[in-house]
Amino acid sequence: MMHYLLFYDYADDYLTRRTAHRAEHLKLAWDAAERGELVVGGVVGDPPECGILLFSGDSPAVLNVSRATIPRQARRGPPAGA
Repeated sequence: MMHYLLFYDYADDYLTRRTAHRAEHLKLAWDAAERGELVVGGVVGDPPECGILLFSGDSPAVLNVSRATIPRQARRGPPAGA
């Protein structure tokens, strides 16, 4: 079993737009957690700059479903200043 970190940047207007997608994203997160794929996730910064999700799986394929459902630009590497 391997662990994978997914970093993603928030758009400048993230806080005003998140309400429209929040319920669906929380459902996807809880579903992934129940399957044992999502270990923990959260935001970085105040105000939020980016998010980080920690996944567990046999291959990086565990990230593919999650990346497809996040309406932000997923990227590799740590957030700026980390």
